[in-house]
Amino acid sequence: DAKNLRWQFDVLIKKPLQQIQLKNSSEIPSRPLVFVVDAIDESGDRPDLRGNLARLLAQMTLLAPWVKFLITSRPSPEIESSLHQAGAGFETLDLNLVSTQQDIELYMKSWITKCPDLDPLWYTDERIATFADRACGLFIWASTARRLVTDPSCQDRNRALASLYNTQSSENPQVGLDALYTAVL
Repeated sequence: DAKNLRWQFDVLIKKPLQQIQLKNSSEIPSRPLVFVVDAIDESGDRPDLRGNLARLLAQMTLLAPWVKFLITSRPSPEIESSLHQAGAGFETLDLNLVSTQQDIELYMKSWITKCPDLDPLWYTDERIATFADRACGLFIWASTARRLVTDPSCQDRNRALASLYNTQSSENPQVGLDALYTAVL
């Protein structure tokens, strides 16, 4: 709940950072201390708590200007609103505008070409590009596909790749992930 979140924030983050500042100003880092908070949109079931967490993190930078947070999230009105209300600077990155296609193709090719027992037809640029399309710009798709196919318990790597190759193509990254997880299961 919100009370528990606030208590954890105060005890685990706010008070220790305040003590560092009060203790000795020479100990304050000359460069920012950056914390990465990945997938904040997946932290709990309640949107209001995710928003509260984002707001608390943003407020932390006011207490300790040398502390910065890099927060990643899917689009979330609660989180964006909370950051805006806290006066935090934030950028929204549209995955459809920033193409990771080539990077995912290189990643896919690097492990597919080294994978034992695969039919050479999987090594073609066309097939690799199709896998990258299925990823919808998400490296989690590509890394999950790699783990599925290269897992020692995988008995038929060609069949596993075929099930991924035959998943529905989509412009929506969430649909692409759902299709991948369905194929894995």
